[in-house]
Amino acid sequence: MPKTIKKIVAPQVDYLILTLAVVASVALMFLGNRGSELGALHSVSLELLGRMAQPVAAVRRLGDVYEENSRLRYQNAMLQVRNCQLAEAHYENQRLRAMVGFAEQSTARLQPARLLGSGSHPGMATILIDAGRRQGVQENRPVMSADGLVGKVISVSTSHSIVQLLTDRNFRVAALDQRSRVQGVFQWAGFDSGLLTGVFLSADIKVGDWVVTSGQNSLFPTGLKIGVVSMIDDAHAGMFQKIYVKPRLDFSRLEEVFVILDVDSSQQAGG
Repeated sequence: MPKTIKKIVAPQVDYLILTLAVVASVALMFLGNRGSELGALHSVSLELLGRMAQPVAAVRRLGDVYEENSRLRYQNAMLQVRNCQLAEAHYENQRLRAMVGFAEQSTARLQPARLLGSGSHPGMATILIDAGRRQGVQENRPVMSADGLVGKVISVSTSHSIVQLLTDRNFRVAALDQRSRVQGVFQWAGFDSGLLTGVFLSADIKVGDWVVTSGQNSLFPTGLKIGVVSMIDDAHAGMFQKIYVKPRLDFSRLEEVFVILDVDSSQQAGG
């Protein structure tokens, strides 16, 4: 029972018991030494007092139970919050360990950055990150995560940058099939896949093949993972295959990225 009910009901019953006790005392004073009447009145008064005291005790007990339940609910809520914080810290630690491990293996100079939100370019798929000129970031620098290519920097301020994602329809990157070395150009098609364009019908491409950056331009180093060939449509009219590539990276869960500040010249096609 809520404490408000306890506070309202219990005092009222206490006042009633007190009133009955006063009435009984006054009656005893008037009766004097009448033994039989005195005994009967005393017995009735005691019975009334006992019956009235029981609900008061019950109300108090229920109030105590309610207070205890409230305290336990509060402690349970605090424990749940704490568990959520520990779980989030655990997952963040895993992500950061993966980033550190990747950075240590890379020969490129990388600048880590956190995703702050969507970018300010209307009609484009962009994100805002917390690294800018102060950290050495420049326009057209590739951006990646431990899971693959993210996009490229298109706008830079002192301490922030906007990144065009590879899921933007205007994004293009030279790519190749990692197994067969067949080259093409990756561009976003919509929904959850992109297309590897410019691949002839006779080219050796299979579902499950990895598609990576080819390094055929000066922006992206060779070998950044883009995605996996998920479907090939070679039944349509034309000279080229229609190759669907599903990105390796889950952009809805993206939180941390790397900006590639420079890269070993040996990783660039054509030096």
